[in-house]
Amino acid sequence: MVRIGIIGNGYWGPNLERNFLNLSGSELTAICDINEDRLNRAQNKMEVYRTKNATELLDKERIDAVVIATPTKTHYAIAKMALENGIHVFVEKPLATMSSECEELIKIAEVNNLILFVGHVFLYHSAVNAIKNLIENGELGNIIHINASRLN
Repeated sequence: MVRIGIIGNGYWGPNLERNFLNLSGSELTAICDINEDRLNRAQNKMEVYRTKNATELLDKERIDAVVIATPTKTHYAIAKMALENGIHVFVEKPLATMSSECEELIKIAEVNNLILFVGHVFLYHSAVNAIKNLIENGELGNIIHINASRLN
């Protein structure tokens, strides 16, 4: 069982919370947000550790992996702290604001044999994969431009 902590329970956090609650093999054990109302509105009805302090959540005794759904400017610092604490990281896109920060996080993860995953959800979406297959198989001819809209 992988113990999961979520940092950031704003716009995207509740969706991640719901998904991890329904994912076999994982247990949501901690939630962090600087906003008290967001902590209180957490959908999780189980007892989990709740904190406003990300450093408190990143305790190896409490979690095995962390999901970071905070403002972009905070991704690098939180991800680095988690990796340096021996915690696997799932961070919503983008990974960081500079490529040098991304490279550093990748190296830290590799050195510590940890998973660092960026939440590019559409890379795994069945509709995107279907279009990719149609293009690769040549069924749509010579593609010059594609425009798509996400409508729900």
